[in-house]
Amino acid sequence: MHCRHSFPVVLVSLLLSIATVCVISEAAEDPSLHSAVRPECRRGGHLKRFHETNERLARGNVDLLFLGDSITAGWSSQGAETWGKYYARRNAVNLGRSGERTQHVLWQLENLNVGRIEPKLAVVLIGTNNVTRNTPAETIEGITLVVERLRHKLPKTTILLLGIFPRGADNDDPGRQAVEKINRAISRLGDGKKKIIYKDLRSLFVDADGKPTPRLRSDHVHITPDGYRAWAEAIEPIVAGAGLETRD
Repeated sequence: MHCRHSFPVVLVSLLLSIATVCVISEAAEDPSLHSAVRPECRRGGHLKRFHETNERLARGNVDLLFLGDSITAGWSSQGAETWGKYYARRNAVNLGRSGERTQHVLWQLENLNVGRIEPKLAVVLIGTNNVTRNTPAETIEGITLVVERLRHKLPKTTILLLGIFPRGADNDDPGRQAVEKINRAISRLGDGKKKIIYKDLRSLFVDADGKPTPRLRSDHVHITPDGYRAWAEAIEPIVAGAGLETRD
């Protein structure tokens, strides 16, 4: 009687143990690569979050992906109401995780279950956490590689690459200046022929003098519920244009 159940129990235990292990690629162990382009697994709750969303991808029926850091992860908290209005019925999956940098997104892309999905659109917002740890040139390389890997992983998916949202209190902030330099470079990744669209939402989140828009910013990096609403409204023509017309 007990033998009948032993295999499922062992299998479940094995799967649970695998779920707590980070798969390391050759690129992740290459010391010649700087951190922004070297895939890096995140453990603990971040890894648990990855496996939960990856299981969702494995079930298929995914038309819209969001990839990014805490700003993207915030769709489930500050942006929850707007997510419900714009994306809940559009088969959307949010892969954003707090603290994410380009190297973490690269690791996710190496390990995503994409066999049963063919999203119409993937929205990418990444790089703000690299600004404090990497040079602008390194961050540009990291974002570029994210786009290249995403294109390889999902060749039929349109990519909407967003410029990093403005950092800091004003235009003199070193982080703000780094972001501007990075955005100028990654804007050139936009290429209609490769189905890569670049969009900069800077004007939403800072005024003409470079000061953060109070109603839309919760601090010098993150955004408010109104900020998420403004974000969704700004990209809606692109989302709808990718074939995701239904919001009702």
